[in-house]
Order: sequence, then structure tokens, then C-alpha cells
Amino acid sequence: MTDTRPSNPVFNAAGGSLGAGGDTAAVIVDVQLGCVKYMSREDCRNYLSALGETIEDMRTRGIPVNWVVMGRNDGLVRPETGEGAEQTRPREELARMGFMNPDPFNVGDMAKDNGDIFEEFINTHGPRRNEAVSIKDNYFNAFKSDEFTAHLQGRGVKNIVTAGLVGSVCALETAIGGVQRGFNTGLLLDNIACWGRPRERADEIAPLVWREGYSSPDAAHRWHRNEIAAALVKQSREFTDADRQAAARINYTTYSDFTSSAPASSPPPHSPPAPRAL
Repeated sequence: MTDTRPSNPVFNAAGGSLGAGGDTAAVIVDVQLGCVKYMSREDCRNYLSALGETIEDMRTRGIPVNWVVMGRNDGLVRPETGEGAEQTRPREELARMGFMNPDPFNVGDMAKDNGDIFEEFINTHGPRRNEAVSIKDNYFNAFKSDEFTAHLQGRGVKNIVTAGLVGSVCALETAIGGVQRGFNTGLLLDNIACWGRPRERADEIAPLVWREGYSSPDAAHRWHRNEIAAALVKQSREFTDADRQAAARINYTTYSDFTSSAPASSPPPHSPPAPRAL
């Protein structure tokens, strides 16, 4: 797959281009208990800590943060305004949306708990009242929702940066959907996690990995990139040629590159080291 970098300066020279009131927005995909419970405790804690730092930096820069969650009913919870709008949404509201649902997928032997770690993350960095939440019912691409797409378009958004879970599944398909909906789209390799190995049985869910087992962040980023490339040619995923063409237009980057004045880079797929067994 050949990467094509967008020409928009938000991605090629982001410094000074991400101020409040701009046309860039973040989309955080499926960061919910039903996903992070498949991570080891250490990797889960480290991932959510790093993602939390990214989210808080985006908020400081005035980049609107939008959330996507796998729930039981499609719908868009729109941002609120006025007094208290910057407060985190109540836990019971987030639970109804699906964030606290421990099992949106089939339970496998590798399931972890991690509930306490996720509670800490959601209480500290979770969706605020002034941030939109798009609830999707059993599909991967958040931009399948016309309502969510229209919400971003109505706010003048032209550029989106995606992060979340799973990097080679819902985060990837949402990024592809963003391109197909006309957005200039980036995917943050340092803010995603991917399945750590193939499933050995049909009822098993493999461990979800951020950086555990890799010698450096760059090595983990290359592995994530390789997992994305592998997913795009996997027959069972049923990607079309148009999907792959859209994927080639995604800017695969890191948050530091995204927010720096240097051109963002897209590390090419290669054969990465395998993560150690969890």
C-alpha cells in the first residue's frame, strides 16, 4: 500500500495551525471497558495514561474532542453549552451510552478486568458535557452515521485525527470513513492498540497490545502500522478497492508529529518483532 500525504498544512506543518476555532477535530473511537479489559494491566494503565495526556493537550489547544462508543442504540449525544459544560458526563450517563459495558463482544479466555484502571481514566479524562458522543450499534465505521458526519460538517470541520480501539479495526475503518466523507484524516499510531496475535480458537479473543513487548515506542508504532496494512488485505475484512484507496490517503502519524512544525512521517510497513506472549 502506498501512503499519500494530504496537502493540508494541519498535517504537514501543524505548528501554529491548531488553534481554537480551527477546522480540526479529534475522534476517539471505542475506548470503553469492553475493549480495554483485553489488555494486560500494565499496558492498559500506560495506554490510558498516554491517551489521557493526548486528550488533555487537545482540549488545551482548543481541538474539539468527539467520542465514539459501541452501544446498543444508534444515536448522537450532542455537546452542551453553558454553565458546567466542561464537566465530565456522569458515570450513569456514560454507562447508558456503553462506555462501562464490560462485554460488547463475545467473552474469551484472555479477558482481563481492568475496571478500576478504566474508571480512573473515564473520571479524569472521559467525555465532557461539551463533547459529542456518537453511539454505534454493532458496526465499525463511525462515519456510517449520517448524523455524526453532519454534526462535524455543520461545525466547519475539515480535518479529523482519529485514535482509539482497535487500531486495525474500528479506528482504521472510522479513519477510512472519514476520508470517504471528505475529511482530511490522520490516524495516531501512538494512541491506538491492536490485537497482539491471531486467535487460536474461534471463541478466543487475543490480547490487545499497545506497547507491551516492544523495545521502543517506534517499534510498537511500526507494528501497529503493519497490522493495519495486513488488515487491509485480509479477505475476511471485505475491504473494497475504494476502501483501500481511501486508506492510502490517511496520514499515519503520531501526536507529537501531528502537533509539531516538522512534516509528519508515515513509517512503512515491515516485518516487526512479535510481542512477547501475554
